[in-house]
Amino acid sequence: MEVLAYAARHGYANMCDEAAPKTVLTSPRDAVTRLNLTTFVRWVIAICICCRTSRLMMIKVLYREHWMDILHRLHTVRPPLVYHRGGRSTCEKWTVFQTNIKSSFGSNPGALMEIEDRFYGENSSLSECKHCTIRSNNWERETLERIRYIPKFSAMLPS
Repeated sequence: MEVLAYAARHGYANMCDEAAPKTVLTSPRDAVTRLNLTTFVRWVIAICICCRTSRLMMIKVLYREHWMDILHRLHTVRPPLVYHRGGRSTCEKWTVFQTNIKSSFGSNPGALMEIEDRFYGENSSLSECKHCTIRSNNWERETLERIRYIPKFSAMLPS
């Protein structure tokens, strides 16, 4: 991606052509942070042309990326700790709960549409631990907040 960014910035068309195919596995989120806006748009259009997709498909990919980021975060970022009595950072109930939550979402971003149901269903396993219940509620609330800030699909459509 860095080579493509450099080549595009300096107008080296041949180098762009050589570097671009090596970037197809790069997520749009990573690409937009490494390329200037003009090069990013060209990159997305090139990917769509290469894959014979429409502009609408390109918008769908960019829209989906927001959901995938939230799902990735759910799997990789530890929710903030709520310390238990005696200064313990967690208990044995949390590990089982967290594993079950992550498993219930899997790799399906559509599962985020059922976040309240999924947390509610698993929260019963924490009923005896108010600290872990608070941590679960914070995790759910933080994830819902991220979902709330996903741009509306219609806002991404050209006027």
